[in-house]
Amino acid sequence: ELFQLVQQKRWPDVLQRLTDHKNEAATWVVDRSPDGIINWRNLPLHTACENYPPEDVVKLLVAAHPRALQLKNATGALPLHLACRERANASVITILM
Repeated sequence: ELFQLVQQKRWPDVLQRLTDHKNEAATWVVDRSPDGIINWRNLPLHTACENYPPEDVVKLLVAAHPRALQLKNATGALPLHLACRERANASVITILM
């Protein structure tokens, strides 16, 4: 559910979900083609970084799963790369560094 909230940019709900279900921050969501090839694979932090997240959301996602900062998605991108590509707020970039 956390991942869906992040995709929908429901930031207040993301914060609430993280307080009650912090383990969901470590859950990979994978989309595969019918032949099993991975189309994409993201953690909630990766997806948040593609969607102009508020600073408090990024802080809480990182606190819930710090290792996510070092994990690459299926295209080889770190959360920092995604945030930079989408021109995230400078304070968000700083958290990811």
